[in-house]
Amino acid sequence: MPFFKRLSANNFLILFFTALVSTLAIVALWLTDTYIESKHELSHLKENYIQSQKKILKDEVHRTVKIIRYRKNLEEKRDKIDTKIVQHEILNRNRKIRFGEDGYIFIYADDGTCIMHPIKPQLEGKNLINLKDANGKLVIAELIKASKRERNKFVKYLWHQPSTGKVVEKLGYAEHIDGWNWMVGSGIYINSINKVIKQKQRELK
Repeated sequence: MPFFKRLSANNFLILFFTALVSTLAIVALWLTDTYIESKHELSHLKENYIQSQKKILKDEVHRTVKIIRYRKNLEEKRDKIDTKIVQHEILNRNRKIRFGEDGYIFIYADDGTCIMHPIKPQLEGKNLINLKDANGKLVIAELIKASKRERNKFVKYLWHQPSTGKVVEKLGYAEHIDGWNWMVGSGIYINSINKVIKQKQRELK
């Protein structure tokens, strides 16, 4: 009789540890799958955010350029025009544009001279063709080059963010005004997504 009791106890322990190991294995697999899925989710979250920011940026610049081109073509049809006056009116109007978080329009000549910068008006009149960011990228030169391309008019660079006072990653987009040789551009700071990702990472941990 004691033998059968020991046998039953042994069977119980075997069953218990088998169930325990199986449960732990299932939990481990679930945690692994959850971790992998969360990493994919974070990756998609960042990509979707950047794509949405690209659309906002492109729409704002394209809308501005469309209005400038319309006004430029309208004035050129008249017998007597003063291009400088027309440009001055356009610059004053676009100086007030704001969108998103710290979004604004800036305009440079093809030689790199700043024509309009609503956040840093002290830059106006200065040639910034050789201006580099912290990574050594020629920011203005790259934006001017991008504005003349048929596709991929986006440029990533580091820039000072007015609301935070920090130098952070910025996504720029630019289009060209033929005849006036203007580069009309803007940029959106994409550091906001980092806050969302960090929060998701804390939840994952």
